[in-house]
Amino acid sequence: MLAVLLLVHLPLIAATISYNECSWNSSTNTVDVTKKSRDMSALPDPSNDWIGLGNGWYYVSGEKSCQTVNILGDDVNLVLCDGAKLSCTGGVKLEGNHKLTIYSQSTGNKQGQLVVTQSYEGAAGIGCAKNCEDAAGNIIGMGTLVIHGGEIAVLGSKFGAAIGGGENRGISGSVTIYGGIVKALAGTVAQQRGAGIGGGWCGGQGGPITIYGGEVTAEGKGWGEEGGAGIGGGGGGRSEGGAGGTIRIYGGTVIARSTYNNGGAAIGGGSKHTFDEITISGGFIIRKTKCSEKLKRNVHSRKTKCSFLGFPPDNVKMPQIILGRFIICYFLNVQFKSNVFIS
Repeated sequence: MLAVLLLVHLPLIAATISYNECSWNSSTNTVDVTKKSRDMSALPDPSNDWIGLGNGWYYVSGEKSCQTVNILGDDVNLVLCDGAKLSCTGGVKLEGNHKLTIYSQSTGNKQGQLVVTQSYEGAAGIGCAKNCEDAAGNIIGMGTLVIHGGEIAVLGSKFGAAIGGGENRGISGSVTIYGGIVKALAGTVAQQRGAGIGGGWCGGQGGPITIYGGEVTAEGKGWGEEGGAGIGGGGGGRSEGGAGGTIRIYGGTVIARSTYNNGGAAIGGGSKHTFDEITISGGFIIRKTKCSEKLKRNVHSRKTKCSFLGFPPDNVKMPQIILGRFIICYFLNVQFKSNVFIS
């Protein structure tokens, strides 16, 4: 316990490290990248296979592995140095009002890597545990995650999202991606049932999720009517699936899938649920999903409003599939603006 307290409250300055900080330029509709540097601590060695990080700045160089990284503050910053690799076999625990911001040093193929798998059933790869609560017994979900760069690959556990909520939980904070290469896979088999980025199984809500840039691949899992969205809500099952929440895509390349005929949206709600609000105003969007006819009837039975506001918009190339049944399940109440390519 003493070692953890020293780690959290008394980090030792080890080096001056450069990193890329990103911001959204609303005038040019692009991501601006600013090179910065500051003093920060090397990521500490694990204690009993766990690393606890309090408020401050940390960097990863070379290769490092642990079971779990536990985010314990509301301003935790992690720089993945070029060529570095941090591997976590028990996830990155990020809950409630805690916040993690991840940076890289470059935008090329030398970006540092964060590779996360989750060995705890019901927990998200990056996010919260199953049935997560705070010390007072209040329900909480995933905290806040901001990604400025890095090559980040996340695999969720059974019933948990890759990035987001554990079983029965969603996102309490938000997910914001400015850059990097982010791959979020809810699991390797259909029984996983969580979202790629968003909620866990049994009603976990997705957004707020905002993507400004980078290369983002998100795949939800599930079977029949219990699947999670690629980006959005977790799958249903014993209860209704999670709402997609607020999802905004301004740029980047986004590949969103829901697999195994699972009833979840590529971008939107989990099975047995529709999403709340989706705005796509830029980027290259590829959404792949399998929609059962039964789910299609369920959507109609909810009398979900279908408004396309002059759809299709200007300067948008629409694929043939958009005219088929997929549009009914996955693009209800979606606001499209110019400079969007959907495939």
